[in-house]
Order: sequence, then structure tokens, then C-alpha cells
Amino acid sequence: MTAHPAVSLSSEEPLVDGIVRWWQARIDDRIVRPGTRLPSIRGFAADKRVSRHTVVEAYERLAELGYVEAVRRVTREAMRDAVRRHLHPDRFTGAAIGGSQGGAE
Repeated sequence: MTAHPAVSLSSEEPLVDGIVRWWQARIDDRIVRPGTRLPSIRGFAADKRVSRHTVVEAYERLAELGYVEAVRRVTREAMRDAVRRHLHPDRFTGAAIGGSQGGAE
């Protein structure tokens, strides 16, 4: 397993980008497995001492990138297809993000 730094508040990178990158690395390296529930927006924001709006934007961006999906409006899970898509990108060329059948529609 690759060690990942904590979400950095002092980086020159925008905080939302840092949170997105942090989750992407954890999902790509399979530290966060498909179907794993991500922390609630409030919980993650409180733990990292950031605005809830920052976490909302990061989670929305992760969903747009196909890394997570909303489940019942209040939780998000790492997407099974997103993990496969990033482990085997050659199998998903031209596929729609967030598809449930291997990324293809």
C-alpha cells in the first residue's frame, strides 16, 4: 500500500483539488474499496476542519469524475466501475462516466 499524506491545508493547491486528489489516490490504490461509504459531508468537514461547502464541491467533483456515486442523497460510495475504469483504462475508452455496466451505456 502506498502511504498518502493527510489533506493539506497549507498547500498552494486549492483545498477542493487537494481533497479530490486525496480521495482519488485512496480509491485508485484500493485503500477505499468499491461500495465503501465515504464519511458524511459534515463529518469529513469537521474532521478536516474545512467548510462543508468545500467538501460538497469535492464530493460533487468526485462524482463527476466517476469515483463516487450518491446513494440515498446522504451517503456516497466508491464506485465499483470507477475502480475498474482507473485500473484498466484501456477497457473503458469513450465510456460514459458513472455508467453501471463497466462504464458503457
